[in-house]
Amino acid sequence: VKKTDGSGGLNTSYLQVIIDTLNSYYTNSGIQFYSCGPTNIINNSNFYDFNSNDEWLLCGSNDEPNVINIYPLFKLDLRR
Repeated sequence: VKKTDGSGGLNTSYLQVIIDTLNSYYTNSGIQFYSCGPTNIINNSNFYDFNSNDEWLLCGSNDEPNVINIYPLFKLDLRR
């Protein structure tokens, strides 16, 4: 998730490093993480400083079925 103008957010070059790190943590579990397709970059400042009350707005239109969807966020507010 980046700002509407495309700035901020996670540098996508780190995604494979994150996946490799996850796999190292889960080596003995029989679970393997991998990217199942191209990365969907969400350029929307409304989600950059994310409030958990808006989860359905973010995930409803962006989730891919039958996979673990990961949304790196700049800031997460869990207050309801």
